[in-house]
Amino acid sequence: MNMLNRNGAIYLVLIVLLGTVGAIFPFDWRSVDWGLTALELSVLLAYGPAFITLAQQRRYIGELPFLPQYPEVLGIGLLAYGWVVVGAVSGRWLDSIGAGLLSVTGVALGYVAVRAVSEAGRRAILSAKPNAKPGLKPIMDPGLRQCYLLRVAAALLSLVASFTVLKGGGAEALWFAVCASVAGLSAAVLAAALGLALYHQSRRGKQTAAGVIASEELARGPAEVALYCSDSAKAKHLAIKRIASSLAAERVRTAIIARESHALPLLNKFSADYVWFAPYMGALDALARPGLKVVFYTHDGIKNGHFVRYNQYVHILDATTGSLSRADTPPKALTMYDFVIAPDQDTAQRWRSHADPRQAEMIVVIDSFRFKVPDADYFLFSGANVSDPVPEPDPLCFTSYRALIDHAFAHKQGAAQS
Repeated sequence: MNMLNRNGAIYLVLIVLLGTVGAIFPFDWRSVDWGLTALELSVLLAYGPAFITLAQQRRYIGELPFLPQYPEVLGIGLLAYGWVVVGAVSGRWLDSIGAGLLSVTGVALGYVAVRAVSEAGRRAILSAKPNAKPGLKPIMDPGLRQCYLLRVAAALLSLVASFTVLKGGGAEALWFAVCASVAGLSAAVLAAALGLALYHQSRRGKQTAAGVIASEELARGPAEVALYCSDSAKAKHLAIKRIASSLAAERVRTAIIARESHALPLLNKFSADYVWFAPYMGALDALARPGLKVVFYTHDGIKNGHFVRYNQYVHILDATTGSLSRADTPPKALTMYDFVIAPDQDTAQRWRSHADPRQAEMIVVIDSFRFKVPDADYFLFSGANVSDPVPEPDPLCFTSYRALIDHAFAHKQGAAQS
């Protein structure tokens, strides 16, 4: 659970303690011309979070145990506390309420502007996928900095207004508060403009995604095989890791198509030449690369249909792991794919016995040790006698992924010609 850290707890206790001491031992505020009194220091410290970024606030102060997803609440709450102290001490409640509402609203608008630009940037990045370089950073980074500076300006003007009320200047405090609200409103207008700019840039990035990927493939070589990844957040993607490693060893250029962002940190560690992120169905159009031949699926998920619709490719379901491998009958979605890889020969034979002749030809096995050329190694490792009849090689049992890819692609071309 997110909580205030030790520094944050001490910070808040100090603010309240100084305010309490100042209330118990009041001063004649207009006669004090040296240093800061306890109440003034309490008000000054209450403005601390408004002058730092949210990342710095999380690091140095922590987060409230409630609403941890909205750390801005702490800064705005402390500002409201500061104005309550100002009103209580000065006795100018009308000035304090008016100036406080205006200035705190300005700071709050600054907070909202920063959050809005961050959210707009996050959405723009996702919308521009699979373009990894959509050109959003030159817009987003300066925009966030400008919104933050406007928020700081609003907080500074609010602080000046609060001290002006303490010193008896009600009318002047209202002017400072108006300026603070204008600064916050400027941040909100800027955030709206930045959001619009990010939206248009993300659309341009999405339109040029295919060109960006093409330039990468031109430099490194086009991907021949894609590994389609769509699974839950808890998935370890062991099948994708195994296939990617095998294809890398067989010198097959491979791309991983990730549909969920939570899988990216793990997938980037695998032996693939490319990792393409497509959070939305529309992003897949740019990934329908002309150099692709075969697409492997390791989970019979609902999102698989989003890419199976590209019928120029061979679509292969790897059913060697998970619940699919333990099924007594072929996967129900067998007809959606061109081929299904069974976990072993026995399972393949059982599945074929439950399928019609056309579907039976779609069930294959990858086994680098069985049913090769029957030489002395076969008899040594299988336990068979030399006099025993040698089993007929299974034409749908392949010794490598490369062999399966070549067979599947040739089968696809032959079917298209016929």
